[in-house]
Amino acid sequence: RWAGAGASASGLTSLEQVLLHLRFVAAQSVPAVKKARYAEWWAHSRPHTSGHKVHYDYVDDNGRPRHPIVSTVTYLTNPCGGPTLVTDQTMPLEEREGAATGDNGDNSRASSCRRGWVVVPTPNRVLVFNGSLLHCVLPGVGPRPMAAANDASGHGGADDGAGSG
Repeated sequence: RWAGAGASASGLTSLEQVLLHLRFVAAQSVPAVKKARYAEWWAHSRPHTSGHKVHYDYVDDNGRPRHPIVSTVTYLTNPCGGPTLVTDQTMPLEEREGAATGDNGDNSRASSCRRGWVVVPTPNRVLVFNGSLLHCVLPGVGPRPMAAANDASGHGGADDGAGSG
C-alpha cells in the first residue's frame, strides 16, 4: 500500500522509494495513476534467449478480471534479454464483461491485435502502458551481451536477467 499523500521517503525501504518514483513517472503521462493505492512488482532473472509468455496483467475479482491502471517495465542493468512487445489487444469481452478495469475506463469490446510496439532493453528505461493490454518479452537473440566481455577476460558473470516482466 502506498504511503500517505505527502509522506516523506525517509521512512520507506529502497524498494518502496523506487515504487513511489515509478508512480510519479507514470503519472506524468497517465494522471489517473495519482489515485493508485497499491502496487505489485515482479523481478525476473531468465536466460538471455528466454522470453516471458504473452499475457494480460490482472487479478481475479470474484470471477472477473481487474486490470491495473498502468503496467510498467523498468530496465535496470545491461540490455540483456529480449525486447518487450506491447500490443493493442485487450481481453475478450466474455472474460471481462462487467469487470472493474481500474481507472482506465476501458470497457469497450475486445479487439484483435492490430498494432504492437517493441521496446528494447536499455539501462534506466521505464516503459508505461495501459494495464489492460496484451504483452510479453520476446526472446533475446545471439550471444548474451555480457558473454563476450566475460569470455575475453576469463571471468564468469552472474546469471543474466531479462529485466522486464
